[in-house]
Amino acid sequence: MQIGVSKIDITPNIYGSSMLGYGIPDHKIEGSTTPIYARAFYIESKNQSIAIVVAEIAFFTPILRIKILDYLKENYSELNLNDNNVLLCAQHTHSAPGGYSYHPFYNITTPGLKKEVLNCYTSKIATAIYDAYQNKQKGIVKIGKSEIEPDKKVSFNRSIEAYNSNPEVELITQETSHLGVNREMTLLKFESSTGKALGSINWFAVHPTSIPNTLRKIHADNKGYAARYLENEHLNDNPDYVGAFAQGNAGDVTPNFNYDKTKKYNRYWNGPYIDHDRNALYNGRLQFEKAIEIEQDLDNSPAVGETIDGYTIWQNMSNMNIDPMFANGKIGAITSPSCLGVAMFIGTQTEGLGFPDFIIPVAKTLSKGIKTYEQGILPLVAKTERNRLRRKYKAQGVKDILMETGENRLFGTKDIKNFVLPDLSDKTVELIKHFDKKGAYDHMPMTPQILPYQVIRIGNVAIVAIAFEITTIAGRRLQSMLEKELLSKDIQHVILCPYSNAYNGYVTTQEEYQIQLYEGGHTVFGQWTLGAVQQICFNMVNEFKKSPEDRNITSDVIDFPNEEELKSLMY
Repeated sequence: MQIGVSKIDITPNIYGSSMLGYGIPDHKIEGSTTPIYARAFYIESKNQSIAIVVAEIAFFTPILRIKILDYLKENYSELNLNDNNVLLCAQHTHSAPGGYSYHPFYNITTPGLKKEVLNCYTSKIATAIYDAYQNKQKGIVKIGKSEIEPDKKVSFNRSIEAYNSNPEVELITQETSHLGVNREMTLLKFESSTGKALGSINWFAVHPTSIPNTLRKIHADNKGYAARYLENEHLNDNPDYVGAFAQGNAGDVTPNFNYDKTKKYNRYWNGPYIDHDRNALYNGRLQFEKAIEIEQDLDNSPAVGETIDGYTIWQNMSNMNIDPMFANGKIGAITSPSCLGVAMFIGTQTEGLGFPDFIIPVAKTLSKGIKTYEQGILPLVAKTERNRLRRKYKAQGVKDILMETGENRLFGTKDIKNFVLPDLSDKTVELIKHFDKKGAYDHMPMTPQILPYQVIRIGNVAIVAIAFEITTIAGRRLQSMLEKELLSKDIQHVILCPYSNAYNGYVTTQEEYQIQLYEGGHTVFGQWTLGAVQQICFNMVNEFKKSPEDRNITSDVIDFPNEEELKSLMY
């Protein structure tokens, strides 16, 4: 087995536009506190190869993934990398430049498509992969796991009411919210044939939101600092060591646990210190300490093996019928084109507040009124429209729908530019209407409906990558299903890798969804989204278990705008 690692600074030289993660126009770039990096790992065995990247960005987008793959094919074809064997995951900092999506919703607050960001991320991430290939040497991979102790203040459940709605959990309170999270860290260690540590990737669930949306400098946040701590730890034995801190099922998990009623930083909860950079260092230190402990415990452990493989499918999530086995026995469970709820635009008390207080009741009243109207006119509309509306409300359930990002509607209308809410009511509303005037919503959905799912194998380890933020219990249920299908004499470990390859919102459990906190409002394909994800993953991993030549590689395809149409995405 040949293993190569690399790290490259991917910080775009762009100021004045906004960052991606918090989704507010005022989160403008005024400088940089830390660089942001892509950390790449290349593995080659028996004429097969895979690459894994952990990038310090909010998330990947479909077009960024496709451009990176195209760049690799055009410039580094000798690597033999493609859609099946390249895994791109984000550690999810909320303080990195945005504007790199062709789906316009994720560019609204940037504002607009920023080609310089897209091109920077594309070329530099592809170069990181190539550098890892260039650095390859004979080596092995090991795996270790350990839980961060309950007394370490590293992660907390931010949506207690929703978490407690799950029948299998022990109820938590604000004081015990640290127990309502996944505290396990899983680490892959890469060693040379001589036993030298080359690098590692670990997965641990906590949002990189120690840095609030009121600070306006690029920042890799707590996971960025954790990586720096780990790499500095290895300076003497290997100055080229690369340590990546990937993300786990962190959808409802925050690093912030100190209550501050002043709301000075646009949220009510922060870390232990007044200085937010110090909070990121504090949280990163706790992650680093567990990572180095696991790594050192692996010194005399066996390798995971040398078989490597990869398989990717792209699935349209907007019109799925879900088997009852993935929907708690429910017959007729479905998805619909993606919708965002008012709850999503309210934000969270721990990461950042959204709409001003006076807009929230207005938005809820509008949403409920439109639902009443649309359900009332069902007998009067054509069959196609009647079926569309019935599907939407059946799938989305209790959600107060604000935006239909799969069908480009705001409060039920496609005439967004003339919507009744005045531009002055909110800067985001103004920008949403601005891009409709430019025609940004004419060419494709606001957010991707077709998303990638992937399984990567390294020896007896299977890594399953999904494009969502997934909550603690939803992740636990998905993990359990994956282990049931994958664990065998050949596969002994399953790692769930969210925030990978693309992005469209959250996955909650069906029970959590009914509470309609931020995560439920941002579970875009409806109340049975988890069932849909489980069904896709079930089919994918069972296809993966076949020999490569027998796998069904049929995938849905995204049609992207042409160069002329892209002008409408720019501010």
